[in-house]
Amino acid sequence: MSGLARPLDPEWRSNRAVLGLMPAGAALAATRAMVWPGPGIPRPLAAAPLGALAVLAAWALAREVSPDRHGAAFLSLGLGLASFLAWPDASVLLAFTTMLAVRMVSRSTGLPPRVWDSAALLGLLAWITGATGAAGVLLVGALAFALDGVFPGGRPHQWGFAALSLVFVGLEAPPRDLAPAGAAVASLGALPLAVVVLVSLLHLATARELRTVRSVGDVGGRPLDSTRVRAGAAVGLLLPLQLVPVLGDAGVRAGALVWASLAGTGLAALTSSLAGRAPSRADVSGP
Repeated sequence: MSGLARPLDPEWRSNRAVLGLMPAGAALAATRAMVWPGPGIPRPLAAAPLGALAVLAAWALAREVSPDRHGAAFLSLGLGLASFLAWPDASVLLAFTTMLAVRMVSRSTGLPPRVWDSAALLGLLAWITGATGAAGVLLVGALAFALDGVFPGGRPHQWGFAALSLVFVGLEAPPRDLAPAGAAVASLGALPLAVVVLVSLLHLATARELRTVRSVGDVGGRPLDSTRVRAGAAVGLLLPLQLVPVLGDAGVRAGALVWASLAGTGLAALTSSLAGRAPSRADVSGP
């Protein structure tokens, strides 16, 4: 049994909608690969499942970052699919890993992560670090494990995984010197730089709204801890940021699904804040 799994129960309207939109994402991604082939663009048969997963990842991450606004997740879904079609090198793996890290800290399932959950997440973080050289990914992973361990209900094994994350920083990807990192940031194009800055600022609107959370955990029906949810949202922003100093523009593109998901939740929170509207029962409704 997993403490991080959240199956898509079709009895919920929002879940049925996502299940219906995933084939559309697959079709659009495959079509895009056929009409616009090129280096780095997957073949249609590979692009189709990635498109479906991109739809799911952008939506699921938004649900973790902003649990009280189900509608915001569909805005994130649309932005995520658009970003995947524009930047086919967007990493679905990074999006799902970020979602799991946020979920671990927020405890949205209502259950603590099992040892094998934490081991799987550490493996994903190490995979991304090894593929990109972004040691900061494992550092944020260490922070996520430590946060889950220090909050009420934390499990002792999380401290061990936080320590292992720090060990893996040296084993997988020793931190690069500051000169290449500074050059990568300095060489950012106008659009990638705007994405990072604007979405980071928008994310502050989401964090402000999370001072109170009405949603409950999947198991037990207990209200989510707003401190945990805010900490999880912070982890959700920190993870894609780690790729930017190492990969520059390519790092922003790799994190496109995460940036799109955070943009959707941030825009929804900002719009509601300007309108003076807090989440209602309709926002957190069930089936």
